[in-house]
Amino acid sequence: MEKFDVHTYLRFLELLHAYRRVERNTCRQGEERHENDAEHTFQVAMSAWYLARVLKVELDMGKVLKYALAHDLVEVYAGDVPAYSKDMEAKARKSAAEHEAAERIRREFPEFTDLHDAIAAYETRDDVESRFVYAVDKLDPLVNDYLDGGRVIKERDLTIQDIIDYNLPRVSRSLDVMPVYEEIMELYKAKSKEIFG
Repeated sequence: MEKFDVHTYLRFLELLHAYRRVERNTCRQGEERHENDAEHTFQVAMSAWYLARVLKVELDMGKVLKYALAHDLVEVYAGDVPAYSKDMEAKARKSAAEHEAAERIRREFPEFTDLHDAIAAYETRDDVESRFVYAVDKLDPLVNDYLDGGRVIKERDLTIQDIIDYNLPRVSRSLDVMPVYEEIMELYKAKSKEIFG
């Protein structure tokens, strides 16, 4: 067994504290402040676990939870680009910045090989578990915006077609998540005046 280094552990916890400071575009339901990446990650992990069990999807839950917990950690160094951003330059830089951030995390915490493997596997989406988590990650703001009455949607002047155009190709990467997405979109259509203004 390798010798435990308490200072490295403390630096890792500082990374997690920094993760809480990465602000997302989605507001917390009923609050003025935006959610942070740590809150988002917790919801994605719990949602993925819930949906996998309720939908009776045969998945390696260890992988699902690792992917969910690691999926946005690179944003500590790369930052977040809002899903519906029209800033094409920022979107183009996102992939390179996230790759560089993953390498930085690898250099800073070489002993945490499971984390690096999870980040890399999530990015390639070569297995059913990573595609499942990716689809649940796209559902998360969609559900939060619905539960919050479309506040961010109205602020950003989005249409239902904007929502579909962005989410459908991403969520459809997991056929297991598609029925959930379709039901959520039916809820959006039923409350379109309230959500879209």
